[in-house]
Amino acid sequence: MRRFLINLCGFLLVALCLGWLLWSLAGSRDYTMPDGSFIRVEKVTFGKQEDIKLGGPIEKLKATLPASWQAKWPGPKRPGRNFSWRQNAVMHANDDALYIYISRRDPGKGYRGVEARLAQVVDKDGCVYESTQRGGYDDGLIPTKTMGPPWMNSSVGWFRFEAFPRRDKKFRLLVYGERANGAPDYGQTNFAEFRIANPAPRLRIADWPEARLPVVRTQDRLSFILTKVTIQKTNSFLPLPLNLKRRAIQADYEFTEDGQPSTNWQALETDLYDSGGNFVSGASGAQDCLCPRESAWKMRVKFFGSEKSRAASNAVWTLRGLAVPAPGQFTLLDRSQELQGVPVKAVTFGGAGNFTYSNNIPLEATPSKEPITEDSASIISMPSNWTGKHSILVPTFRVQSKSPHLAFDFGDLSGDQRLTVRAVDDQCREFYGHALGWKDYAPSSGNRLDGANYLDNWSMGEGTFMTFDLPVDAKTVDLTFCVHTCRTAEFIFKPPGSDEHAP
Repeated sequence: MRRFLINLCGFLLVALCLGWLLWSLAGSRDYTMPDGSFIRVEKVTFGKQEDIKLGGPIEKLKATLPASWQAKWPGPKRPGRNFSWRQNAVMHANDDALYIYISRRDPGKGYRGVEARLAQVVDKDGCVYESTQRGGYDDGLIPTKTMGPPWMNSSVGWFRFEAFPRRDKKFRLLVYGERANGAPDYGQTNFAEFRIANPAPRLRIADWPEARLPVVRTQDRLSFILTKVTIQKTNSFLPLPLNLKRRAIQADYEFTEDGQPSTNWQALETDLYDSGGNFVSGASGAQDCLCPRESAWKMRVKFFGSEKSRAASNAVWTLRGLAVPAPGQFTLLDRSQELQGVPVKAVTFGGAGNFTYSNNIPLEATPSKEPITEDSASIISMPSNWTGKHSILVPTFRVQSKSPHLAFDFGDLSGDQRLTVRAVDDQCREFYGHALGWKDYAPSSGNRLDGANYLDNWSMGEGTFMTFDLPVDAKTVDLTFCVHTCRTAEFIFKPPGSDEHAP
């Protein structure tokens, strides 16, 4: 008996030590928020997205039963409706990533909405990484729903990180709470902090040759020259401490065609990789930053050339001698063409003013009685059985334009294609169209082609509108539609200012 008790105590001691070791490796799963609720890290995985079930053993047993049996089970149903409320313009959806799943509970009351849509992970050197995508779903366990945004009614919140501290065995996770009305509250107190064990397998570090700038990549008679890469200390408006603000890189390029300097090219999309296996992607403007402490970075860049470039793979179509419509007036064009496999249809050329469109055809057009300070295009009526892009039934749009505009349509562009529309008036002045209501791509770097605005599929609704900043004395214009196909180049180099830009 005595030997049995000794063995039992020894077993319990070993189990206790093992449990403590596992707890210390994984870190605490719960964090108490200022309002008394606590956020729990339900699961941390590396791979593809999973469906996380909440609740105790009974609820989890219920989730394993057939749907017909679950329907007869008393208690909350599990609709499992998934929401996604933010992602980058470019995401590596087919690659494995770090996923973190959280829940939120009130003591004695049960689950509530996670009320958190911002999370960061921080490595041992202080480099900050933000999620590539975030979302959540209602697991059926929230007793009272609100009229707020999805994250206010999601019992499970999830964050996808394509870049994170892959070298570290553990790293910090910061999850920021929100106010009761759904407004962000990124103060220095309303956040939960955890120590997370890294679930990703150990990766082989890429042996990339280090190169110092400038780096030149030549294709045929065209050269792309990466001249400078700088790290911006902050590119975020969020009221976070300076050491937790997002950082970005700004890359500068020069171009030559046939050995001569050229201004006909722009960098519109960039994938940034580090030698540790991380990657971030961006389109236009500043590119999110990776930790500069890695031995090397690699940038894969898509460059697009204007229709003036002799080295670019472009297809153009021009409508000549169009009269510029007066305010509240329009001209039906009904002209179409196919450019590099992309159908393009010009439907209406309208003047300044207030317009109502269906299928890009005006139902109503009037001059504005008050000055229009900002161009806009918004949906005012949505068909009940609308199925999305290329639906037979389309929304009705209201367009307000302070200058002449174009209503047109274009088909699916590939990931390597963009579209521009350029107006040249009767005095040979050039004006690139700006998309209304959708994003167009006009890089902010100092070596961009001034005025060129590229559209991709993100710019496509069931009605696409462009405005042109034509002067009042313009009488006629030529409209040139161009589908551009990119050139892709890769640059490998030593990260800039590793010591200077350390947090």
